[in-house]
Amino acid sequence: MLSKGPEKILAPVFLLILIFSILVFGMAEASRRVIDLDNTLQNNILTTRQVEISGKLFDICINHAEKSITIKGFVEDLDEYDKVKDHFKHRGPADYQVTCDLDFMY
Repeated sequence: MLSKGPEKILAPVFLLILIFSILVFGMAEASRRVIDLDNTLQNNILTTRQVEISGKLFDICINHAEKSITIKGFVEDLDEYDKVKDHFKHRGPADYQVTCDLDFMY
């Protein structure tokens, strides 16, 4: 009868110690990992998007380090060129420079 009492108490205690040791080991492994800050910062500096204006798609590259917005795509005439350029000048941040690399379709 006395042998069953300590088993009922020691089994949950042993189980809790085992779970705790596994969790502590996992946290220790996570703290040893090296974070590559260069790669992380580089990914956050450049942002690329596709924007549709008047039914046409334009590729937008935003460089947060140089504070510039580059627009690439095709336009039909100078009026559409000005429309696209003005769209990003008025909707983008005031201190960002807008550069248009737009080609004309013939």
